[in-house]
Amino acid sequence: MDIPQKLVENAERVFGDRARAWLPGLPGVAAACRDRWDLAEGIPAPHMSMNYIELTTTAEDCPVALKIGVPHDDLYTEMEALRAYDGQAAVGFIDSDHDLGAILMDRVQPGTMLFQSGCDDAEQTRLAGAIMRELPVTVPQEHGMPHLTDQVAKAFTRNRTTPELAGTMPEEL
Repeated sequence: MDIPQKLVENAERVFGDRARAWLPGLPGVAAACRDRWDLAEGIPAPHMSMNYIELTTTAEDCPVALKIGVPHDDLYTEMEALRAYDGQAAVGFIDSDHDLGAILMDRVQPGTMLFQSGCDDAEQTRLAGAIMRELPVTVPQEHGMPHLTDQVAKAFTRNRTTPELAGTMPEEL
């Protein structure tokens, strides 16, 4: 398996020793996922940041995406959130495995990232807000997902303490 260097660098930067311990086992985890869900060996997605994403097919020849990441709380939250959305205003969730740090989901064709849209900050904020208002899912009574205030605080802290992110968020915020 060819693991993109950018994925290696990002995972090691964010997860440190956990990523360095995880990366050598990634080919075995991908093979275990293929066995578990009866998937064909696929091709790596063209753009990966911190997670390995393989574009593949099921035994029934349905296109799917296999996402494998360093097991951590945000990945588990993503699993729970995708399950809750059940394909409404989000990619279709098929299954996940906490121990493997893997999510199996419908394959979608990416569009244009909001930050690449050419819109100014105000328009990007308006568009993001309109999408958020349309999200149809009520959080289940019992859940392990973090509160928005915790996620925002984490984002601000990360922005202030990660040199390569400096300047991506106005300091006055």
